[in-house]
Amino acid sequence: MIEGNLAYSSGGGIYVAAWAEATIDSNVIRNNTAYYWGGGGITLWNNTCSGGACMDVYNNIIYQNNALRPGGWGFGNGGGIYCRYNKSNQFNNTIVGNISEGEGGGIYVLNQGNTYPDITNTIVWGNSAAEGDQVSLEVIEGSSSTYYSVANITYSNVEGGWDGTGNIGATPLFSNPAVGDFQLLTGSGGI
Repeated sequence: MIEGNLAYSSGGGIYVAAWAEATIDSNVIRNNTAYYWGGGGITLWNNTCSGGACMDVYNNIIYQNNALRPGGWGFGNGGGIYCRYNKSNQFNNTIVGNISEGEGGGIYVLNQGNTYPDITNTIVWGNSAAEGDQVSLEVIEGSSSTYYSVANITYSNVEGGWDGTGNIGATPLFSNPAVGDFQLLTGSGGI
């Protein structure tokens, strides 16, 4: 259990620094807060590993985390997960009830080129943000060109729906989310 932490820059629960390798597996990450950049639950910051992803995030429950902008200062992006120029594999995660005062209540992605996260078999539901409640892909407008951030999201249940192979937007019907029980009930759209 990773809970009740506070970061004044990024990564309230977990911060994976630039060019690091990491496996984040089977954790409950809740009630953490990050100011300025964001990443209330997890920040995955800038990796360009050769030969594919060098960060794996799977089988985690990431809920009730906050990315805040105290006094309007900073960005406050990514209540659940903040991905910045990051090539990671994220699968079998449940990302619910996170809050961002900026973009991406559940997941925020900022990238250019081929360093994007692969997100599979993940539930992203009930998050809130000033922009992009569930997932936000940053648009970077430069003086001569515009870059659109990318995330490869497949076979996932995203509230409101999300374009991509096998994605749905069906109510997950959690067993008892008030006490952190996110097992899916019979009849759930996520089964």
